[in-house]
Amino acid sequence: STMSLHIAIRSISQVVQKVIKERDKQIVINFLGGEPLIDFTLIQEIVDYCERIKEIKFKYTISTNGILLDEEMVRFFSKYCFAIKISLDGREYVNDVNRVGFGGEGSYKFVNRKIPLLNEYQKMTRKIVQVTSVFTADTIEYYSDTIEYLVSVKNFRYISTTLDTNTSWSNDEKKIIKYE
Repeated sequence: STMSLHIAIRSISQVVQKVIKERDKQIVINFLGGEPLIDFTLIQEIVDYCERIKEIKFKYTISTNGILLDEEMVRFFSKYCFAIKISLDGREYVNDVNRVGFGGEGSYKFVNRKIPLLNEYQKMTRKIVQVTSVFTADTIEYYSDTIEYLVSVKNFRYISTTLDTNTSWSNDEKKIIKYE
């Protein structure tokens, strides 16, 4: 479910009361979990609330699959210098192994269409969009290829990778991890 604006404001207010006493008066708000762009209006309302608190410097990040990303959102994220993290596990056949929507369709083609928007964001802000890739037992053999693809073909420069921590990796899979 989506956090209500009331709970978000209450949470931020509690943190502000603690941070206001500190020398470095900075708070980072991370929008993540599920898909935060489902409620873009809530994100805007939270940022608007934070920006009215002049005693604190706020920074914002968002982790998204990018499917809902549009020009309005990119302008908003640019205005407030969001750090953007996009979920993309590699080429279409790798990404779509684990990133599947309710209809059973993979997310790659939808995310791929948004890369020009992300490139525009990088030009406007001079901030690098981070790609987050998760590797599972079904995709670990493509680790090296994925990094090469994301850098050489898609021109991403900041790639964060992780292994699926909900898996017990077999010895053979661990050998593949070591090789990759």
